[in-house]
Amino acid sequence: MENLLMEVNSDSKDVLVTLSGDLCLLDALNLKLKLPDLIESGKCFTIDLTEVKNVDLTGLNALLMTKVVCDQNGVEATIIAGKDHPIFELLHLTKFKNQFSFRNVISEAPALVAC
Repeated sequence: MENLLMEVNSDSKDVLVTLSGDLCLLDALNLKLKLPDLIESGKCFTIDLTEVKNVDLTGLNALLMTKVVCDQNGVEATIIAGKDHPIFELLHLTKFKNQFSFRNVISEAPALVAC
């Protein structure tokens, strides 16, 4: 992925995917293919968007399709983002704002936290 970096951390209860860069176009399409493979039954699935600067509809689609796979596997999907993050405007405009659980960014690096 050219303009998007992904780091994955997992423990016995949680999977944390930390993204940085731009969640747009081809990078979003590539991410859409990779995220479902990281979902594990019985583990909470969290995507940290704190360092994502731009999100387009392709990026939102990647997140929503990941949510569908989470739902199919009985896994809760959570997004970490600051209150002014661009994802919130897209979710509001597309009426998908209630699809995810959200956690606000805290001053420290996000840790793996049970849902």
